[in-house]
Amino acid sequence: MALTKMSKCLFMAIMTIFTFSTITVFASNSSSDPYVVFDSHGDIEKASGKISFIPDNNDIQVLGQFNTGLTINDKDAYDFLIFDDQEKLFGNETSNIVKRLIINPPGCAPFTYTTDSYEIDDLVGKYFVVKRSGDVIGKGEFLEA
Repeated sequence: MALTKMSKCLFMAIMTIFTFSTITVFASNSSSDPYVVFDSHGDIEKASGKISFIPDNNDIQVLGQFNTGLTINDKDAYDFLIFDDQEKLFGNETSNIVKRLIINPPGCAPFTYTTDSYEIDDLVGKYFVVKRSGDVIGKGEFLEA
């Protein structure tokens, strides 16, 4: 059976999702878009997933999904924070994410939003921290793709 170009792309996307079962893969517009990958090492109480920050004109498009770690169905139990390498608060994305968060324990549906709070280059080297009821359940460094 011959596969069309579209079928081959769909097949590769599905295989990517199954291959990387602890993260969600997002396409981005640039090879330098900052992203954070969380790995729970098999513990559903810890956050696993991915958040990407993609330049979009003068704004930043944020794409994310958590596959584990969101085990409480109460959005107010979570904080989504950005810290610098000295553990000083750099940004708070809690309200942006919670507004769009659809929790399906142990994870959530994909979410997206636009922000103008940061310069894209300032995110690399910072840390995205996920807290549940005040306890850190995930921490990852912003990396360049």
